[in-house]
Amino acid sequence: LDVVDNNATASVHWTMRDFTDVPTKDCATYVHHTFTADATKLPVNLQIFDSPTIPAGAPTMPGLPPGFDLPPGLSLPPGMALPPGISVPTLGQPGDMFIIFSGQAVAANHHSDLRTLPGCRTVVNDERQQYDMTGAMIQTTADPNDPDHLAGQKTDQGNGGQIVLTWDLRRGGD
Repeated sequence: LDVVDNNATASVHWTMRDFTDVPTKDCATYVHHTFTADATKLPVNLQIFDSPTIPAGAPTMPGLPPGFDLPPGLSLPPGMALPPGISVPTLGQPGDMFIIFSGQAVAANHHSDLRTLPGCRTVVNDERQQYDMTGAMIQTTADPNDPDHLAGQKTDQGNGGQIVLTWDLRRGGD
């Protein structure tokens, strides 16, 4: 992710492979698929915010809405109670930062290389497709010695692959 003059862009590199090889009596058959997409300076929607702070002390409202818990260390004033199962939500810890972004479609290629029976016929094909860049929410912590700089990397595993997100963001001058 790069942000220049309040415009966010991303570099995207995506590769997915699905290779199946099956030796048969007549020939070695296979199905090989490779999907790729690359883009630089792809416009993205970007939001960065820090964890909201909750005022110290007990709440001053007569009751809390459904679905809210009090954060650890807070208690209700005498005589005030929450209904069973009700809590005040918390979003991260003080100092946590959240980076939320969403992208757009990227031109992609699907390369297929197939050898099938009967006749050990080989077919190679390339077709244009689109890769829809998924968005993400990254939770990170600002360095108290350099709170205007967020940098890091996050790797998510899933569905036989991984997504690696890398960021290096620095707040510019006003």
